[in-house]
Amino acid sequence: MSAANPITVGTTSITFANAFTGELVASLPGALDDAIHDATAKTTPVDADEMLLWDSVSAAIRKITWANVKAGILAYFNGTAKALPIDADRVWSGDSTASNVPVYSTWTQVKAFLKTYFDTLYQAIDAQLSSLIRQNSQSAAYTLVLTDSGKHIYHPAADTTARIWTIPANASVAFPIGTAVTFDNDFGAGVITIAITSDTLVLVGTVGSTGSRTLASGGQATAIKVTATRWRISGTGLT
Repeated sequence: MSAANPITVGTTSITFANAFTGELVASLPGALDDAIHDATAKTTPVDADEMLLWDSVSAAIRKITWANVKAGILAYFNGTAKALPIDADRVWSGDSTASNVPVYSTWTQVKAFLKTYFDTLYQAIDAQLSSLIRQNSQSAAYTLVLTDSGKHIYHPAADTTARIWTIPANASVAFPIGTAVTFDNDFGAGVITIAITSDTLVLVGTVGSTGSRTLASGGQATAIKVTATRWRISGTGLT
């Protein structure tokens, strides 16, 4: 491009003095903004598209591709990683209700939104879980662990071998007072002995009947911890 070969956009002619520097010396008739305004609109640019810009370093007109513009924007918003945001920090996004214009939310607002979202989500999940007596299926000798609180220990019919299930001493596994554990011995399964190590297991409805209990095939029993070292147990098929 040279001064003798201007470019024309719409009704606007733009003449450059030097093909190497791209220095703009004249615009006949009209101005550069007229040329831009008169150009045909393009909705979606592609990577090879070119745009004019004023290079503040060399004080001259330069061109830049859309691919380079995108790379520059990406680099700007990527910024420097920050491991721990603080409340005043800003998180940028596109507002989908307003043609995706750039907007920001403070970290305080993001936290508040996430809290509301997850509180609502887990309230529904907790409501479902609270109505369930979760299962721990065992076909071997077994000693209760803390996470068995509120569960039922299930002995499937396929295991016809007699098993011993043990309630550990408070000194080794400190179940909270009020813990309830149900033992379910399905029909056809081997007999279950419900043992206790050094604490006391009392059969409900009896006086002084303590120690290991036997749960017959098809039986079901629930043990409740009533003091730090005392459990009471009752059920069907329990002796």
